[in-house]
Amino acid sequence: MLLASLAKPIDDNLKSFVDEIEAIASLPFFDRNNNGKQDGGEEVYTDNADLLLTLNNKPLKSFLPQIQGDACGGLCLRTLVRMPPGIYRLDLDPPAGLPPDWQAAVESSAVDVIAGSYTPVMIPLIRSYTRSGVVTDAQGKAIAGARVEAIRPDQGTRRFSVTNGAGVYYLEGLPQGKYTLQINGKSAGSLKLEESSEPFQELNLQQPSIP
Repeated sequence: MLLASLAKPIDDNLKSFVDEIEAIASLPFFDRNNNGKQDGGEEVYTDNADLLLTLNNKPLKSFLPQIQGDACGGLCLRTLVRMPPGIYRLDLDPPAGLPPDWQAAVESSAVDVIAGSYTPVMIPLIRSYTRSGVVTDAQGKAIAGARVEAIRPDQGTRRFSVTNGAGVYYLEGLPQGKYTLQINGKSAGSLKLEESSEPFQELNLQQPSIP
């Protein structure tokens, strides 16, 4: 009747042990290569779990979680939450509890608790990139009220910002990927964000000329 065990494996050699007992699961982990699974060297995020997570719209700490060591010789930590069998809603409550420059790949999930077992839950945390700068015209004059968009053609998603009076835009919460940039619907170049990219970087743009 344990809902979940949030584990922190310290050594890759423990993986086979973890797989065998099926009682340890890492919850939020740093998915540095953005592939949706925990690879070697991608550590678990255990700070502020009581702020980061809610269960059925209630803070995790209200369920009196137990942080324990296990049979890994003290090399693993897990947070146990006792719940009766059933389906529960587990949510992240960003930005509360999230580390700087990271965001959740999925912010909510349904957890099916089965009697007599642990239910592992994996939540990838992916890099959150920000790009900001000034939009100018061909003469170098800042443009207020311009709509700047970052579009991922492979997913059909987009983020946008409208420049302020000084021509400054601010695009935040961008995950890794390839983007096309538009200013007021006109192509303004491209942007590639990958694991080695800086979380925050200035990127000034020039409004495309109108034929």
